[in-house]
Amino acid sequence: MFKGFQNTGQGITATTTKPKNMFAGFPNTAFGDFNGLVGNIPSDNLVAWFNPQIVDGTNGITLNGNTVSSWKDTSGTYNLVQATAANQPTYVQNSPTYKGRNFLSFDTTDNLQLSASQLGIGTNPILTVLVLHFSTINSNPNPVLRYQSTVTNGSYGIGSSTGGVDQVFFQDTTGFRFLTTNASPAGIMTLRGIEINRTNGLLYYHFRRTWRFSSTAIPTTLTNYNGSNFILGAAGNGVIQIYDVLIYNRTIDVTEYSSIYNYFNGFYGL
Repeated sequence: MFKGFQNTGQGITATTTKPKNMFAGFPNTAFGDFNGLVGNIPSDNLVAWFNPQIVDGTNGITLNGNTVSSWKDTSGTYNLVQATAANQPTYVQNSPTYKGRNFLSFDTTDNLQLSASQLGIGTNPILTVLVLHFSTINSNPNPVLRYQSTVTNGSYGIGSSTGGVDQVFFQDTTGFRFLTTNASPAGIMTLRGIEINRTNGLLYYHFRRTWRFSSTAIPTTLTNYNGSNFILGAAGNGVIQIYDVLIYNRTIDVTEYSSIYNYFNGFYGL
């Protein structure tokens, strides 16, 4: 039996979830082999997996015509919503570019929100969020995900900084802390992630094939882990296509990150 959630004592309730429900639409979480590289999605403390291949109001996407009003993770526990039709992302099915895969398309007005702090760093000692996405334009700002709708103490995000370089950030009373790769990924499928360690006050950036991109620009202490909303989109300019979102309430190691990268590489040729 797959343990969809692990009891950490930090705000996540222990739940036993059957594989067919947790990963609806996937026969399992692993492919056999990609040129000698095994790809899989580690299930230990996987808090949520938002999977756009599933059109199912219980464990996937709820459609409002061709837009998305609700996106539940595959356990059915967490639900990203947008009640205003004009602000709902478009659901694109059978993409000819990526082997018929489905995705959500966010323009400059579209977003989905989880109006609760359940997926926030304030309720988890460590939080790792990975997003597989494609941006048509690099701009500042161009957020893929945010925590809190405004940049205040305890907010974090993945987006683009001035000049369109890749960035993750954390805001607290000391200031705006960020890591950047000095790379411009517009026009290609990209796996990016932010990892915040509340216990040790550390910020990490996962980027493409790189596990924990580091920089001397980030202080060693982060504080003020508050916030209220977990948000996908909207694009600052152009369009952001969001495919999969993985959320762990723990760190992932370099082997696990490589396995996740290889799993998606099997679909998208990253």
